[in-house]
Parts: sequence; structure tokens; C-alpha cells
Amino acid sequence: MANKTRRPEARPRFSLTERVMAWPRFGRMALVFLSVLALALALQTVVDEIYLRLFYTEGQSTASTWIVAFICLSMYMAGYVLIVGTPGAKPQIGRAQAGYIVTAFLVIAVSILWLIFRTLFAVLQ
Repeated sequence: MANKTRRPEARPRFSLTERVMAWPRFGRMALVFLSVLALALALQTVVDEIYLRLFYTEGQSTASTWIVAFICLSMYMAGYVLIVGTPGAKPQIGRAQAGYIVTAFLVIAVSILWLIFRTLFAVLQ
């Protein structure tokens, strides 16, 4: 009889989306929260700079804050619907979830890099 060699079974490779969606609900909530917080920190400076240079009048001093709040609330609501879901139900994995997860990780990474850059720039001045 021929000796049959057994091939090791390849472990399934899960995509980033599948791995994140396998996290417990609290972990997915933390991802949504951190991405919105990072977005708020990054956007506040940018929107303030643009708004103060181009559109500022004394009567509209809080408009930039409302713009940032609207964008961040929209991202939070999208993340809650797409990633977190309702208690007891797990959202389906699809392109929208993949797009949100990639965007969330990019926003967090860019915000951290920007914070490091701004800190180094302030120290070196």
C-alpha cells in the first residue's frame, strides 16, 4: 500500500472586517467611540482654521463647533448601525462595514500621527 501523506489543513484566513465583527459588542463600541473621538480632535482644528479665516463674523462664533458635531454624530450613528448593532443581533458583514472599519482605523492612525507631529513641532519651536 502506498503511504499517504497527510497535508496539513490550511487555516481559514479571515479578513479585517470578519475579525472586527467577531469582537464582542463592547469592543466594537470602543472602536466606534475611538474613531469618532479621533475624528473630532482632527476636525476641530481644521474646521476652526478654515472657518476663522474665511467665514467668521461675531454673530456666528459657534458655527464651526456645530459643523464638527454634525460630522462626528453622523459617523457615530453610522458606526452604531453598521458595526455595533442592537443587543442580541450581530450586523451582517458587507462592503459598508468594511468601508467603515477601514475608515475608522485610518482616522485613528492619522489622528495619532498628526498629534505626534503637532507635539514635535511645538517642542521644536
